[in-house]
Amino acid sequence: MSGAAWTLTIGDQSELRFGNEKSWFTILITNNTSSDASLVFSLTLPLEFAANINDIEFLLAGSDDSVPTQIDTSAPQTTWKIGGGRGIAVSANSYTALKLASIQPVSAGDFQLPVKWLESGNAVSKSLPVTVQSGDDWPTIGTFAADDDVFEPQAGAKITLRWEVNNADTVLLFRGATQVLPAPGDTTAGNTGHWQDPLTDRITDFQNYQLKTFNKGNQVSDWVFVRIQNPGWNRIPRCVEGAPLVMVNDNDQRLYGVFLNNGIASLYQLNPSQGTLGAEDRFLKKVPPGLETSPGAFFNQRIWIIGGSQIDPNVCSNTVWWFDPLTKDSDTAQAPWKSRMGHAVLAFDGALWVIGGVDAAANTLADVYRSTDGKQWTQVTNQVPALCMAGAAAYDGRLWLCGGTDSAFGTPQKFLWYLSKGQDPSWKDATWTKMKFRGGLKDPSFSELAYGDPFACGLTPAKLKGDDVLCGIGTFQTQPSGIDSRKFTVKGIDYWTNTADLLTDDSIPQSKLWAITVDGSDRQQPFRLTATQFKSLIFAVSLVYGSKSTSLSYLVQDTLSQGGQK
Repeated sequence: MSGAAWTLTIGDQSELRFGNEKSWFTILITNNTSSDASLVFSLTLPLEFAANINDIEFLLAGSDDSVPTQIDTSAPQTTWKIGGGRGIAVSANSYTALKLASIQPVSAGDFQLPVKWLESGNAVSKSLPVTVQSGDDWPTIGTFAADDDVFEPQAGAKITLRWEVNNADTVLLFRGATQVLPAPGDTTAGNTGHWQDPLTDRITDFQNYQLKTFNKGNQVSDWVFVRIQNPGWNRIPRCVEGAPLVMVNDNDQRLYGVFLNNGIASLYQLNPSQGTLGAEDRFLKKVPPGLETSPGAFFNQRIWIIGGSQIDPNVCSNTVWWFDPLTKDSDTAQAPWKSRMGHAVLAFDGALWVIGGVDAAANTLADVYRSTDGKQWTQVTNQVPALCMAGAAAYDGRLWLCGGTDSAFGTPQKFLWYLSKGQDPSWKDATWTKMKFRGGLKDPSFSELAYGDPFACGLTPAKLKGDDVLCGIGTFQTQPSGIDSRKFTVKGIDYWTNTADLLTDDSIPQSKLWAITVDGSDRQQPFRLTATQFKSLIFAVSLVYGSKSTSLSYLVQDTLSQGGQK
């Protein structure tokens, strides 16, 4: 195939064996051009090739990143579209390896696997030959796993690996490309064992381990990938369940999230300590139509999704939907307040709260409602000023608002407000106060966030070196035309003078910026940020509204987490 832009071949290393439920092989994808490019291709596997066609994993070799696929099953074969809409990216004159893992071969023998792709509008077809080996003199790996799939480095902490192997005369353990077991003087690591990584050198992102087992020269291997949750911001790799839109915390017992995938929103119970966010999550229920991008909260042992969109001005609603993750019950009701979008929702002081937003007539709302049951709602007080897309949090017995705009995608507001309870237990006499920040000893206090115009701002309570603080996360327009994302902390609050310390913890690195490329355009700033604290982590989700049509054309997000909050 001289002059071809792409070449697809089977990699030299593979472990395809009848009876091995973790068989695997690789496809080398070579970009023969002088420009970086991406490839989407189809791969067909005959049904007699594997017993678990629908469960095969598609991974980029050297990581545990799942490759987007679309499956089309039609006997006697199964075809995948591999690479999703964007394709598998490969640098100029280079290659990458696609690993097909967790295969259960049906029988031994030779197989031809057809692949197809397009080059300059022309279809290219090829067959890739693979061989499934036979024989009983093979070792088997029963288990090979890490105690923690996500590891947060701390003083004295170690990554612990455990394994159980059968029918092996030699077992070797590798950390990356370095063999760490057996110890000097030993010939094998043993068919059952464990090892703690002393972490003597710096590790980032993913740490990979390989267990190689041998019997009479026959080799079977398995890999473990541990995601390193370094202190500071960590970009969460691709969420396989879709785009994360909402995250809610059940008092640090469980974390829940709503993910959008092909226009369908689904609720999941998340497990941040096991695997990539979204990869090891448990599906709970589909979110009703019309509430796909709505905000939510956890209240009274239920997950609540309330009102219209967080970001789309064309989706206003007053619908209230709840789901009980224990009983699996759910219900929907209509609230008495105006349909809206861009509002804030949170649980605070034994009630659900709905704050501000924009109605269907594009009026920015200055109202605040609370409900103790999600059915009966009471207007508390007018919001000062009217805000849309503001960050909201409950902290120190008060309700806090930060940033926001004066209309949908309007002028950013630079202020931090808090709502204080009066004598009325239903908060009807509550008052809003604008927080001021201390300057130097001889400097006057100031009330504006000093980082620029906040296009988006999220708030969450958090712990900083053991202290309870209010954490803000924002993307700011700096002068004259820059974009800066940063985390800031409010502490040392003096309610008598309405002043506090404003600490700049960090500026988010450009590689982790919540300024997102939308539809091939230049970098765009997000218009909605939400922040959720869960145990020692802070999760942030940013959303960008694509304005290429009057409807929601693109909803793009970047989920980051920050460790080291203890």
